[in-house]
Amino acid sequence: MNNIFKIRISKKIGSVRCNIVLLDSVYQLPFKLEVLGENFKTETKKSDFYPYSFVNAETLFYKGETPHIKYFKTCVTEAKYKELAKKS
Repeated sequence: MNNIFKIRISKKIGSVRCNIVLLDSVYQLPFKLEVLGENFKTETKKSDFYPYSFVNAETLFYKGETPHIKYFKTCVTEAKYKELAKKS
């Protein structure tokens, strides 16, 4: 079973043709990335602690305090937010 897919994107900009090839896999790892990070005791871990709704063109390179909890997924509790925000 082949679970790897490839997307080719090509666009001509002026006289130059730009090509991008994206490769991704579908369910190649036996566990979620968060679990694998814990099992292999990696320094950087996967988590849901990311303010997805905060990111836009104006805040893409934002530097400063951790964005308000309202920008995070609803699964982030206030206690977890406070704990992780201290590390930022």
